[in-house]
Amino acid sequence: MSYAGDLPTALTLLRIIRGLNQSELGELSGCPNSSISEYERGRKAPELPTLETLLGAMGYTLADLATVRAFVRMLRREPPVEPTERRLRGEVVSGALRLVSGLLALVGPLERES
Repeated sequence: MSYAGDLPTALTLLRIIRGLNQSELGELSGCPNSSISEYERGRKAPELPTLETLLGAMGYTLADLATVRAFVRMLRREPPVEPTERRLRGEVVSGALRLVSGLLALVGPLERES
């Protein structure tokens, strides 16, 4: 059984931007790797306290997650699901810039090493 939505994609993006694999996130958060894998594949939805723990281990907040989820939805051209997310569309650009900045910070050192 899987649940629909953009949460799996958003969690995966946030983890990758931090340069973590699932095992490293598991160590930082205390969450089993198998659960992280299920969350990222959309087979299981994390409870709110677990979600906050995972995000905190990566240095993110629920607001960061909401921004990334809105960004993913915008990329998929899906309409916002609630009025609050409509307001987030204005903040999506800043969230996207943070994502790109994180990716550039991750990629930059890798290119210099090659």
